[in-house]
Amino acid sequence: MALANATDPPLTHSLSYGENEAAYSPEYEARMNVELLKLGLRGLSLFVATGDTGVQGAAQPGGAPPKCAPFQPTFPATSPYVTSVGGTQFSDHTTEVCNAAEVFALGTQSSSPFACPEEDVGEIVCSTQTGAMITGGGGFSDRFARPQYQADAVQGYLETLGRRGLLPSAGMFNRSGRAYPDIAAIGQNVPTVFNGSLAMAGGTSAAAPIAAALFSLLNAEQLAKGRPPLGFVNPWLYSTHAAHPEVLNDVRVGNISGGNRLLPKYVDCDESFVALPGWDAASGLGSPDFTRLLNHLPLAPQPPPPPPPPPPATCVASFGGCDPEAGGAPCCEAGERCYTQSIHFSQCLTACPSSPTWKCSNGSSA
Repeated sequence: MALANATDPPLTHSLSYGENEAAYSPEYEARMNVELLKLGLRGLSLFVATGDTGVQGAAQPGGAPPKCAPFQPTFPATSPYVTSVGGTQFSDHTTEVCNAAEVFALGTQSSSPFACPEEDVGEIVCSTQTGAMITGGGGFSDRFARPQYQADAVQGYLETLGRRGLLPSAGMFNRSGRAYPDIAAIGQNVPTVFNGSLAMAGGTSAAAPIAAALFSLLNAEQLAKGRPPLGFVNPWLYSTHAAHPEVLNDVRVGNISGGNRLLPKYVDCDESFVALPGWDAASGLGSPDFTRLLNHLPLAPQPPPPPPPPPPATCVASFGGCDPEAGGAPCCEAGERCYTQSIHFSQCLTACPSSPTWKCSNGSSA
């Protein structure tokens, strides 16, 4: 509410918070969605972490335990009015950290074994099954219908899963729900300065602010060009990706069956969602490419064109050759007006004749 009431709020926000969708009342989430919608209409962009336990929900120490069946969507990542951010990780040895045998993890406050995946396939889904400490969240809302802006992308994904025999079992998720994540960003081995020392952090709580920072820079470009802020970016993201898929790096390898190694009990699920070309419930549309998105920023709304000028007046061919309704224009010469003697006769004159048969009601002083 403080953000909604602010007179000049920051334009880009990141939220690294969530809980199982079922943990809140439907009334609370409906009201929350109204407030999130209002923020988007004000021109604010909100990026929300999808969670770190795959399809197992917002499992946290002291909270709800991880649960594989049915899948557990998390809120507010499932809100149709935010941009939800999943996690990716590097799959090659192009970064120096891949040469380390152990890294200090903020989550455990200790050194943990670490290895980058060997196969060079670009970014992959962030998962404990490929060496990460966490597994990015994703799936489908049990409470919110699928918004139109993602309908085509998600339907294509579900059809591909069905054709390939990869669709999770019936009853595991709501096929018609709002699908998430929308995009993804690095969620493993994020260099972080903590208490003056360099440490490695991760999770979608790192991915969401990374994405928010990138879109904050895009917002700066919008404002520098005199354009309005991006606001709620999802409709623009999905439509731009449909026309120019290269604006996001497609993540095609991985799944979200894994769990979270920071929890007291680690769980792997038998089923989940896999990454495929295009949108998928493991990595969304992919990770944003700043330069390419910059080339497709939305233009400022154009003002409506002015109304066309009225057509030029025409000389009405009454018997006298002028139109009294138009004062004689354009038939009469300067200093003349059109006067009517009867419905059959009108004439351009400098003054109205004194004869009572003439009508002198067209502004004449005669």
